[in-house]
Amino acid sequence: MHSHYLELSDAASGEHKFYQLQVDGSLLTIRYGRIGTNGQQQQLSFASPEEALEAAEKKLREKARKGYQPAEPGQTEKRETRHARQLKAVRTLYGLIALDNQTLADECFQLFKQHLQDEDAKEEFEDDPEGLQDYAIQFGATSSLIFSVDWKDGVSLLEEFDVLLSNIGHQVTFSWPCADPGEEMPVAQLMALAHQQLAPHGLQLWFWDTGCDSYQGWLGRTADAEQIYAITAELDLNASYPEHA
Repeated sequence: MHSHYLELSDAASGEHKFYQLQVDGSLLTIRYGRIGTNGQQQQLSFASPEEALEAAEKKLREKARKGYQPAEPGQTEKRETRHARQLKAVRTLYGLIALDNQTLADECFQLFKQHLQDEDAKEEFEDDPEGLQDYAIQFGATSSLIFSVDWKDGVSLLEEFDVLLSNIGHQVTFSWPCADPGEEMPVAQLMALAHQQLAPHGLQLWFWDTGCDSYQGWLGRTADAEQIYAITAELDLNASYPEHA
């Protein structure tokens, strides 16, 4: 009797499968399915043992081209799909920038998933999966955990600061060098000064450069900076602190 056992774990498709061949004389028995299950069985009968072996070798070559590898049953660990890693990373990011407001983080995560599956958005970003991801991250949390304002709209930026701080349970009184900072100061300078004045409160302002004519970002704990850096790198977000005023 000739026996071959193969397994496949594909991070792109999420497949986690086994494929087993047994040749007993002129009978070829095939068993296949998800790893951890009994799978399905198929039996093929041939005119001779040689034909059965030839058919088995052909199927083995086909499976090898698809990425199946010889293994012991259950040896191959299941690999996370890109989508699963993406969901986990976005959930973690929202959790970090929500601080202790887990309810709000969960609400934003649900909105993110809705935007990610929106048919109009998928059509708009058909050839740009990273663009779709960034769109969904931004609009899943805009004006609740993420600020997004026009490049010259300082008034809206200050309003967004108040909302974000309230949502994460902090109250900060900023000190500006003029009477009407929203009208008189550039948005970039407002962000830089806010970042400096948040530091004594254990907070940081992050600037997320999306390449658009607008300013996006969020607030986070200083103590969580390394985690936020790691998550933004995993999601390929161009996020950093604003430049000093």
